[in-house]
Amino acid sequence: MQSYDIFVIGGGPAGYSAAIHAVKLGAQSVALVESRQLGGTCLNRGCIPTKALLDTAGIMDSLADGAKRGIDISGSVNLDMQKVLRFKERIVKKLSTGVAVLLRDASVPVIEGTATIAQTENGFRISVTKDGQTQEFTAKKVIFAAGSIPTRIPLPGADDPNIATRILTSDELLDLDFVPKKLLVLGGGVIGIEAARIFRSFGGEVHIVEALSRLLPFMDADISALLTKTLSAKKIKISTNVQATGVRATETGLVLSLSTGEEIDGTHLLVAVGRSPNTSSLSPELKTVLKSDARGFIPVDHQMRTTLPGFFAPGDANGQSMLAHAAMEMGRRAAEAAIDEMEKNTVPREPSLEELRRRGLEKWDKTDFPNRETEFFPFYVPCCVYGDPEIGVIGWTEEEARERFGDRIKIHRSLFAANGRAVTVDRQEGFAKVVYLEDLDRIVGVHLIGPGASETINEAATIFSLGVRTSHWAATLHAHPTYSETLAEAVADTD
Repeated sequence: MQSYDIFVIGGGPAGYSAAIHAVKLGAQSVALVESRQLGGTCLNRGCIPTKALLDTAGIMDSLADGAKRGIDISGSVNLDMQKVLRFKERIVKKLSTGVAVLLRDASVPVIEGTATIAQTENGFRISVTKDGQTQEFTAKKVIFAAGSIPTRIPLPGADDPNIATRILTSDELLDLDFVPKKLLVLGGGVIGIEAARIFRSFGGEVHIVEALSRLLPFMDADISALLTKTLSAKKIKISTNVQATGVRATETGLVLSLSTGEEIDGTHLLVAVGRSPNTSSLSPELKTVLKSDARGFIPVDHQMRTTLPGFFAPGDANGQSMLAHAAMEMGRRAAEAAIDEMEKNTVPREPSLEELRRRGLEKWDKTDFPNRETEFFPFYVPCCVYGDPEIGVIGWTEEEARERFGDRIKIHRSLFAANGRAVTVDRQEGFAKVVYLEDLDRIVGVHLIGPGASETINEAATIFSLGVRTSHWAATLHAHPTYSETLAEAVADTD
């Protein structure tokens, strides 16, 4: 039975980042187990393949726009989904191979199989099973980074075998070798929005159904409003404030029943109602010790410690910020905390559940901002939605900030219609919006929708991390013409 200082469960962004960082910090023995492909959901079934398809969709849209720029494209433009998938798969394979190389260079053995974890008197025992064969390992620390899986809801009629292949999660959708004639999308979050954009540009009809009052309900209301307008302009149908009550098969596809009494027909249904933690390797007893919430997420502190000493849970497993770049940061924090405990040779402290849930937000009532260098806070994590127009956000929405600070908050905007670069490429729809805390001279929310938003938001992320005063940010020069000037104008308006 091999023994390791740190045993990492999961080879996604949180897991491989934790393993590599632990080695850099001096861990003597680190191992990683993965049941599927290295790279996790992001690389294999999420961010990367989705962006490859979105870029292809963008090319399709650009070709359609060519006529008004004087480009004569004679004949029809045809989409070969087999080639589209092969292109996507080449990208995924290349990047997954890159992760394997990083782990190899860090001397981290990758163990293939499905892990189960048990607590022991001196640490943990990990059993890894593959093809009926089981290996046993022990570890002083466990970094649990098993990620998440698509959430499945109990939709009446969904178990009908006649429509089993027509009801999809994001996993299956990204492997389709055809374009659904009419795709119904259940869920108006990031996954649903990007899927709708892809398959509408590919030529299919799309209808989004969202249970809450607006699309992207966790983002700023102004972002949601403009997004709805642009999707409607692309002839994507949208139904909000309505729930799905059932689904049944038809001769040509399926029919989705809604809480309003309406029925809508489609050829396929994408269930994109969120993601749930992948905790299949945890026993019921271990879940109880970890105090998992009703959805299965594991509460952690800012260094990814759980209520179980020596057990860390970075990434999607804790539900704080279910994004790949956040997972990488959380993985590094977990590695640092684990190494720190081993070096000090101390008995790991057991944080209270109240402490785990507090998340440090009480600090925001003071002039001190949370310590970005030593702790993880979702506030500092940028979030993007890709396609046209792009969306990039960080910090608090206007609603969240007003609830916390009231009239201390000021709002400043700048439009892409006044941006020279946006005008030249005819991408004038959108805006930059900043939420300004005047008495502290800090911007606490940035909300972008428009061209280049996914790149420009990184400027705001850098400013947030460095704690730069808004008056200093406003004095920063930006190259002209660039998309980022729109954000610069909104920031300058605070002065």
